[in-house]
This record gives sequence, C-alpha cells and structure tokens, in this order.
Amino acid sequence: WDHRLCRRVLAVFIRAVLGFERRRARDRGVEDGVGGAVTAIQRFGSALNTNVHFHSLVAQGVFFPSTDGTIRFAPAPAPSD
Repeated sequence: WDHRLCRRVLAVFIRAVLGFERRRARDRGVEDGVGGAVTAIQRFGSALNTNVHFHSLVAQGVFFPSTDGTIRFAPAPAPSD
C-alpha cells in the first residue's frame, strides 16, 4: 500500500461528493454551503489480509452562515426511488 496514493484517491472522492452536495444546495438557494465528512482508511480485511478501503461518513446537506452569525445546516432532500 502507498499512503500518499490512498490520501490522493480519498481526496478526489471526497471532493466529488462534497461538490455534489454543494451543487444540490445551490439548486435549493443555499449559496455559501460547505459540506462535511470524516473518513477512516482501513488497510486490512476481516481475515487480516491486505484490503485498503475507506469508511466515510458524509453529511447529507451543507452548513452555511445565517444572517444572525450562527452556522446552520441545510439538509438535502431524501433520495428518490
């Protein structure tokens, strides 16, 4: 495994997912939205074999500054069928 390569692949993935959430929020009128995510890089499988993969938690929506100076969350609509 190459740690630098793992981080670069993860960065591309997260950038794509957060960009998608920002575009969806912009379509709903939220201009300054910022997404949030946290990821753990797991380097082994259940049999302790080498199996590099990511576990990511991504906010389904964006955070944005409100007019009163607080940070608000604009949730994305539920996925369609």
